[in-house]
Amino acid sequence: MSKSLGNVIDPTDIITGQNLQKLHNDLRMGNLPEKEIAKAEEGQKKLYPKGIPQCGTDALRFALANYTSGGRDINMEIGRVEGYRKFCNKLWNATKFCLFRMDLVTLEGKRQESSFIPHKSALPTGKESLAEKWLLHKLNQASAVVNDKLESRDFSDASSAAYSFFLHDLCDVFIEATKPLF
Repeated sequence: MSKSLGNVIDPTDIITGQNLQKLHNDLRMGNLPEKEIAKAEEGQKKLYPKGIPQCGTDALRFALANYTSGGRDINMEIGRVEGYRKFCNKLWNATKFCLFRMDLVTLEGKRQESSFIPHKSALPTGKESLAEKWLLHKLNQASAVVNDKLESRDFSDASSAAYSFFLHDLCDVFIEATKPLF
């Protein structure tokens, strides 16, 4: 991204959100000629007709990790970052669901005293349900891929494998399958 060409997205605009008028005003803060400013404003109108929605820091970080396979030039798609914001929100809700099931939080998301005592060992107890065995298998598969990709510095494939596990295996299948049990 080149500030001299007027095609820079300020990361804070993605994190906190920004309206179109402020994006246009930011163009005038640099040293662009008026002709280039007009061209950049047209590009902003086309790419961000309603401005940039608030996406948050985690979504931006995840998007940047996922973009690492594309080389030096990144064509940042705000819709993709916004999708990762929704993914981060889904992770938060899945965490709250699990903590609620372990009596660690209330329905309002507030921490409380709990009678839940975790196992002393991370090894399976032998009392896992079929759904739990399936999830542990999927977790092992995803962990192997993520570890392998991180070792080879392939952050895009590592983040994609983590995304797939959390969204599809944990949230879409396991949590949905276990909701009726609770």
